[in-house]
Amino acid sequence: MTRRLLALAVPLALATPLAAQVGNLPDASPFGDIRAGTTLELWAGQLFGSGGPIPVAPRDGQAV
Repeated sequence: MTRRLLALAVPLALATPLAAQVGNLPDASPFGDIRAGTTLELWAGQLFGSGGPIPVAPRDGQAV
């Protein structure tokens, strides 16, 4: 049992430094920072609800 564990642990320990950087370097990243400021967002959809046992929760209808 210990030989099997050692046989698995050694390759994993050696491969760990190779997986340190995956993808693009930070300077060449295609993603940009989110700029601070105010934005306007519009969304709409269908809301599904029964109102609950006390009729104060949302009910079925459109949401905008």
